[in-house]
Amino acid sequence: MILDIQKINLTQICHEILLEFYNLLEKENFRVEVHIKDKPLYANADADAISRILKNLIDNAIKYGSSGKFLGLSLYEKNNHISIDIEDHGKGISETDKKYIFTRTYTVDRKKGNELGLAISQGLASSMGGSISVFSIPRKKQYLRSDYKVRKKLESNKKKENFILYTFFRKEVA
Repeated sequence: MILDIQKINLTQICHEILLEFYNLLEKENFRVEVHIKDKPLYANADADAISRILKNLIDNAIKYGSSGKFLGLSLYEKNNHISIDIEDHGKGISETDKKYIFTRTYTVDRKKGNELGLAISQGLASSMGGSISVFSIPRKKQYLRSDYKVRKKLESNKKKENFILYTFFRKEVA
């Protein structure tokens, strides 16, 4: 996979991806909370890779957290990091499952598929210098956080880099 690393507006991408899920969320009667400041947050990253990560995380929140009928998306900068939190209020993720959810073909609920999404998303985030972590309080609140280190200066405005699908992406933030 070839990544096109350039300065991207994470605020805009988060809004666009969430809008792609609007009809489904409305149809399924989800309550949606969005916490994104008006000020754009920029990162040196691949826009398609970030979009794929967000789609996977939101899809999982809808699929596995549907019993809670809630989806939250937060984008913020704190302690030299930019974080994107995708939250649901479904049944939660057990401590045992937390250890394996980023493993290829592992799924908490085998009836819902043979998932690659979180493994691919974690690989993409890692290749851009980021990470994805999981936090869960069963039946109350769980979220997946995609986290990236902020850099004060961008090394260049545009870079092309090659990565194999298993290696994925590198991230720098302005």
